[in-house]
Amino acid sequence: ALFLVGWASAANPGAELLANQAALDYAKGLGVQIMNSRLANTGIPDVSGSGTGYSYDLSSINLQTFHAPNSGASVTLHPPSNLQLAIGGMTAYITANYKVKVGSGWFSITKTGSVTASASSTSVAQTVSVIQSGGKPQLSTGSCSANVGGLDITFHGDVIDSILNLFKSAISDYVKGQINGILCNEIKDLVNSQAN
Repeated sequence: ALFLVGWASAANPGAELLANQAALDYAKGLGVQIMNSRLANTGIPDVSGSGTGYSYDLSSINLQTFHAPNSGASVTLHPPSNLQLAIGGMTAYITANYKVKVGSGWFSITKTGSVTASASSTSVAQTVSVIQSGGKPQLSTGSCSANVGGLDITFHGDVIDSILNLFKSAISDYVKGQINGILCNEIKDLVNSQAN
């Protein structure tokens, strides 16, 4: 199990979550290890968008590498029956292909190329509560928040900056949102599959 915990009055709805430092350290280390192994080479859905006079497609988006440092993980108890699992300082490297079209008809230009992006200062925090299920204590996931602190995007190809600026912000927001969702889904699954 991910959390090595003890229970005071486990049959009591007011049961308390107990854990010593060794258990918390074990939970942190295992959580980081599983996140690192699962998230590398995670695919992100393709996205298309458009604005005044242009349209773009981003495809083959891949979270190619992912790293969560042990030093960034923490498990904090909130007595009597809650805890928070958090991981900070995470980084990721993303690759994708893009296609952008500016103008229409004879007065249009289409450019294609590849994209690389580096995510930094990324964090996730998951709250966990003790519930009673079938007369036994069980951990249940609550709210989750994730944040990509920085995303440095590089476009490869002969597309000019004035065209890139049309959709770079939209792509950045999309990729950040997808990574945030992936992190929360993964940490929820981690608790549900490893802790009970």
